[in-house]
Amino acid sequence: MGAADLTWLVVCIPVQLIEFLSDQNELAATDVLVFVREATQRFEQLRPVIIGKLLDTFPSIKSLKYGIFLIILLGIFDEVIT
Repeated sequence: MGAADLTWLVVCIPVQLIEFLSDQNELAATDVLVFVREATQRFEQLRPVIIGKLLDTFPSIKSLKYGIFLIILLGIFDEVIT
């Protein structure tokens, strides 16, 4: 697996995992939010992609707890949004 393949994985994994936030499985949503937070902190170049996907997914989140966590996460990385 070359460097290009790893870059592709680093981009795709957080974006694909965000789809689980609208799922009813609370354990999966918790793990996804923790992973997405870490990925957003570690991979600065991916922040716009991850934040964009979070904003797209926000209306489909059914859990108040995860909606609040997502709002906090968006507040932390607000420099990407503005």
